[in-house]
Amino acid sequence: MKKAIKVILLFTLLLAGCNSANESDENHPIVVQKIESASGKSVSQHHKTVKNEQDISFVKKIIKKDYHEKSVEMPSAEADYTFYFDNPYAKSILFHLWILPGNKAVIGHDGWYAALSQEDSEKLIDVFNIKIK
Repeated sequence: MKKAIKVILLFTLLLAGCNSANESDENHPIVVQKIESASGKSVSQHHKTVKNEQDISFVKKIIKKDYHEKSVEMPSAEADYTFYFDNPYAKSILFHLWILPGNKAVIGHDGWYAALSQEDSEKLIDVFNIKIK
């Protein structure tokens, strides 16, 4: 009898684990804000919300890449854009984005800054619909 109860309990726990959704694996939209200076103050304005799953996966991929050999010092100017994943189940992490000459991008967060490759920079600029002047 005890063995049957243990088997049923184990089976129930297994089913419960399989049915629960893991929110961190979902592709939450990315909110992109443009930073502009107005009257000596920085103002952020909504620029775009990225909802395409492939684009969200790409941004996650470049954030998770190992950029230790490409780490850079904090850029001296204020970021051109900020972005975050709009996840209602977790605290949002604000990423900063600088667009450098030659369409090179630098992303940063909390003291960590990384220069993206030319290919990743151009794709990120395209995904975020950033118009280069």
